[in-house]
Amino acid sequence: VRERGIERMEQWVINVICVLFAFLGFGLIYGLSVLAAPLLSKTYGTLDLGQQCEFASRVHSCVHGIVVPLGVFVCLAKCDLWPWNNEKESFIRNDCEPIQGVFGIVIGYFAFDLVLCLYYQYDMWQVFAVHHVLGIAPFLVTCFICENLPLLLGGGILVELANPTMNWEWWLEITNRKETTVYCVVKHVSYCMWVLWRVTLPCYLVYGLCRYAIPEHGGGGCFLMSYLTGIIIFVFCIAVFTMVMTVSLLKFHGCIKEVDHVTEPRSSQDMSLQDTFSGLRESLNVLAWERRIATSPTAKQRMQTTVRKIQRAATTIGLLADLDQEKLEDDDIHAKPKPIQRTQSDTTLGRLGRCTETSGDARETTPVGTPQHMLTVSV
Repeated sequence: VRERGIERMEQWVINVICVLFAFLGFGLIYGLSVLAAPLLSKTYGTLDLGQQCEFASRVHSCVHGIVVPLGVFVCLAKCDLWPWNNEKESFIRNDCEPIQGVFGIVIGYFAFDLVLCLYYQYDMWQVFAVHHVLGIAPFLVTCFICENLPLLLGGGILVELANPTMNWEWWLEITNRKETTVYCVVKHVSYCMWVLWRVTLPCYLVYGLCRYAIPEHGGGGCFLMSYLTGIIIFVFCIAVFTMVMTVSLLKFHGCIKEVDHVTEPRSSQDMSLQDTFSGLRESLNVLAWERRIATSPTAKQRMQTTVRKIQRAATTIGLLADLDQEKLEDDDIHAKPKPIQRTQSDTTLGRLGRCTETSGDARETTPVGTPQHMLTVSV
């Protein structure tokens, strides 16, 4: 018992070293990715901070999806845990010391990527955070509490083999290369990788779990976390494959068409009237904004935007007035022109224009020769 305890302590120390090594190693890969991405991709500089983080984080995701599965294959072969040799024995065995170090690397990877998700909060970061927490839990148990079910846990992490092609597909999408032949090939290869590693393999592992592991070990103790994680990951993979991957492929081939909500174009007269009323409605708030401009830079900026809208509205009114005047002249070209009468609406509009004067920044001007309804406000 004492020797077994010493061996377990030594394995525990090795696991801790593997976790720290993986955490720092993947952090170094991420840092190098951040430095190299602007040099290798023109799109990287146009992304926001969260997207840049996701762009770079998919590099160490690819590394994890290659290195860890290779380690799992080597360890399963060394421990003779291939299920085709003895399926039941492979599923119920709890000892395989070499694979503990690989599980430590998995913990380090998930821990580092979880920090990135929580800090940068890029697109769908909540899903990735839950995924990483669930991914860490069973490996923490088997590395530092009680060793259990290496085939189930090792086979479960093999789903990461789909990461490289999935990340490649994402890179092509975000760099606007959906129309290329490379994207078409990568998309189909990624779908096949999902079928193999994230659908077929989880189905087989859940089969072995329900047929051999649970009847042999029961449903309690340190096995419970492995059971729950295996089932949750299985359901998650099937759901994403059905509702995301398959739907995306069908849309790519045109089997599912997205409905575009297209509105009928408005006539020029409707647009003019709508813009006019919009400008007049905005102008009614000028007095209130004038009081806030002196104390709020934001209010001043919005005030300037409002004045520009009044300009456009007033210009539209002037153009309509010009058309009406030309029509009257065509009907009665010899008629004696009548003196321009200032109406109540002109007086009101003029007062609204004068309300925009703020410390010399805005003033009302009426150029010579402009129609009677023309108002020009310069900022």
